[in-house]
Amino acid sequence: MFVDWLPELLDETQFDNEHELIEFAYQIYLKLYVLSKPQYNGIMVNVRRVPYLGNRDQAFYHLTTSSKGETEEQRKPDIERCKRIRFPKSIIENSSDEDILVWQNKRGSRRNTLMWLKELDYLVVLKNGNGYYILTTAYIITFKHTRKKLITEYEAYIKAKVAN
Repeated sequence: MFVDWLPELLDETQFDNEHELIEFAYQIYLKLYVLSKPQYNGIMVNVRRVPYLGNRDQAFYHLTTSSKGETEEQRKPDIERCKRIRFPKSIIENSSDEDILVWQNKRGSRRNTLMWLKELDYLVVLKNGNGYYILTTAYIITFKHTRKKLITEYEAYIKAKVAN
C-alpha cells in the first residue's frame, strides 16, 4: 500500500520535550480542524470544542490522549496519537480511497461513520448529525480483539447494505 495523500508523522525528535510536541500538535489541530474544516461527502466536519480540557478543545484532547481509566481526567497524553494529528483530515478527505474501509455503526442512540485505514490500523470516528458530522476521535488500533470486532462490524454492515 502506498497512499501519497497521507501526511508525514510529526517528528518527536524535533522537540525538546513532550509539552512542546503537544503544543505544536495543538497549533496544527487548530489550523486543520477549526480554522479550515475537513469535508466528508461534501458536508463539513466540525469538532467539539467545549468543554475545554486542560485549556484545549475536547476534540483535540480525544485525538491526542488515550484512555487508561474510567474518567476524562484519567486520560494521558499519547505521543503516537500526537504524531498523527494530521491523519484524520487526510483520511476524511480521501475516504473514497480503496485502502480505507468506511461504514456506519450505532453506539447507544448515536450513529457514527468509521473510516479505517486498515494497512496502518488507524481509525477515524465521526458522529453523524442531521446535515453535519463531528470528528469524535481517531486512534491506532493496537488490540487484536478491537481489530476483530471492527472487521466483524464492517462485514455485517456491507452484508446488510448489499441485502437492501
